[in-house]
Amino acid sequence: MTSSPGETDSERTFTTALNALFEARAGSGEELTNARVADAINAQVGKKVISDETLRRLRKPGAPQPAWDKIQAMADFFEVPTDYFKNGSVAARGIDQELAVLREKREEQARREAQEDQEIMALARSARGLDASGRKLVQTFIRGLRRSRNA
Repeated sequence: MTSSPGETDSERTFTTALNALFEARAGSGEELTNARVADAINAQVGKKVISDETLRRLRKPGAPQPAWDKIQAMADFFEVPTDYFKNGSVAARGIDQELAVLREKREEQARREAQEDQEIMALARSARGLDASGRKLVQTFIRGLRRSRNA
């Protein structure tokens, strides 16, 4: 499996590999910017090895392969082997497969949450016509239902 749907090993680049790692981290709820990642990498290494501008360039198509110290620092930050950045490596294929599974799980979770949101909105719309005492009864019923489900 590859970094992007429909992408072959010959199309996989350092840029697509790096962007797949950013996407995986961002999907976990972590807000990732190039500046935050550069700061975190530099703090982890204990010296400045990469800038947000360098990360920005590396994430754009056609970026040149970075120096080894930058590859090592990014691999350490994203907790992947340096081989992940090598096109066609066993590590790259395995991690890309894991990232694809993670992406599918997140998409399924997002679909479930969207469905739940729609259901909640439908409940709210149906309560709109109730007077204050009717809405209070609905709230009391919901609290009781939650308690019985959590017991």
